[in-house]
Amino acid sequence: MKKYFVILAAAVAAVACSKGEDYDVTVGGRNTYSLSEGASYMMFIADNLVTDALDEIELALNLNDAIMAAGQSTRYLITGPQDLEEAGSTWKVISNASNVVGMEIVSQGNAQWKFTYAGEYAFGLANAYPTTFVMLVERGDLKSEGHYNWTVTLSGSREEKNSYRCQFESLGPVAYQIEGQTLGWNYLVGKYSMKVFKGEEAIDLCLLSFNGSISKAQFVRGL
Repeated sequence: MKKYFVILAAAVAAVACSKGEDYDVTVGGRNTYSLSEGASYMMFIADNLVTDALDEIELALNLNDAIMAAGQSTRYLITGPQDLEEAGSTWKVISNASNVVGMEIVSQGNAQWKFTYAGEYAFGLANAYPTTFVMLVERGDLKSEGHYNWTVTLSGSREEKNSYRCQFESLGPVAYQIEGQTLGWNYLVGKYSMKVFKGEEAIDLCLLSFNGSISKAQFVRGL
């Protein structure tokens, strides 16, 4: 995954509404907030931030039995029940090898987990900025060894330079599915929104919609 944001930025121009092409916004690490910038930034949320978290839960689940047998882990700080499938089990990512180091994974039972993150998350090649999110995920069908379909509900925010910030959220659950022989989630169904602020003033509202191949998402701004 994480390969489609450039394709999207070009593809959505024909379907997008624009409220204004140039804000002095550092979303994505630049000083402009163009149509393609907004689109690629939202795709980083959908196709990087979310999938980094899903990659981490799948790794944790694949290591679950071995960690329980060893009684310890160098990647996770575990409190409560050791079994990650058991409600109340809490695994905090402590390895710097993870893209979401510091994320806390809490089992809700019944193949559901809650992720909480507050840290410096890098979007693309931009500098890392303070980012927070809460994500609820539910495991679906097993598609290949250790890889599942998932349903994701997300809310989060990111602080930028020059008093700019953004808030993002899923509008209901978003389905992340694996279609074909790929190992990544290439088929999504659902919507994300993003609101951009300068100080307390909201300057833009964007919508990213999926109903099939991740490369065919539709982006609308200026709502």
